Amino acid sequence: WVKTLDFFAIIDIYHSSAVDYADIVLPACTKFECEEDVKQLRASYGHVMLANGMIDPLFESKSDLQIERLLAAKWGLDHLLPETYEELARFSLEGVEELDPNMKGITYEALLKNGGCMPVAGAGADYRPDGHADQVYATPSTKIELYYETLLDQGHELPVYEDANEAYEKNPIKDEYPLYFMQGKTRYRIHAYYSASQWFQEDYGPCVNISPTDAQARGLKTGDDVKVHNGRGSFVCSVLVNPSQQPGVLFMAETTYTKYYQEGFLQNVTNPARNERCYEMFHGPQIPYNDTLVQVEKA
Repeated sequence: WVKTLDFFAIIDIYHSSAVDYADIVLPACTKFECEEDVKQLRASYGHVMLANGMIDPLFESKSDLQIERLLAAKWGLDHLLPETYEELARFSLEGVEELDPNMKGITYEALLKNGGCMPVAGAGADYRPDGHADQVYATPSTKIELYYETLLDQGHELPVYEDANEAYEKNPIKDEYPLYFMQGKTRYRIHAYYSASQWFQEDYGPCVNISPTDAQARGLKTGDDVKVHNGRGSFVCSVLVNPSQQPGVLFMAETTYTKYYQEGFLQNVTNPARNERCYEMFHGPQIPYNDTLVQVEKA
């Protein structure tokens, strides 16, 4: 559907897969570049932090705020935005102690004096970002509970087993697509970030892990190009015969840039189904990335 758009502009630091579709790429700064000595203000892990601008923007790149101001100026609305990150930070901190007494004393000047980082009063050394360091939870008993009255009408007040949407043993399509396809993290990337590192690409480009048993049955060896496919789509990448891989299961590190695949893309085979009952839950339905059946063969 992206190809059907009349015009597509993108702001990106990297030549990501989405950039391939763009008509115009607006050059964004890295986190280390800024027109000012200060950058974003944020609160995290029990502290308020004011980022420092370390170097001037390189070439034609600009900080997020200045890109936003230039876009707003096209509609004559740039006067509604702060002119600088300093102005934005001062506005964000003004009167904040009235909203939260624990923020008393955290001002723009105080942050500058303290190297851009100050602890929030009361957070303490045992602060945890999940907010449950005291083991008190927002449940009727204030404890971790296994029984959920709110899920009674769905039959899930207690943990119960139910078949997956696709990747379960008795699914008839397993005759054609017998392998469970799993995605996960890798120490070589954070999501797609650092995908363009030549060092990582030499040793860890797109590859699918397969057990020796499944590899032997298909005449595959490490380094072969393979086609992973199901009724939704396919992609081609290299294969790694991994003795620690469970038979019947393929594993692949989550997404990287499309240009590193010989053909297609990882998500071409992903199951896009939704679990209807999840619409009633707090976070809503999720895409079941690991609920996918595929077949693999030598490309």
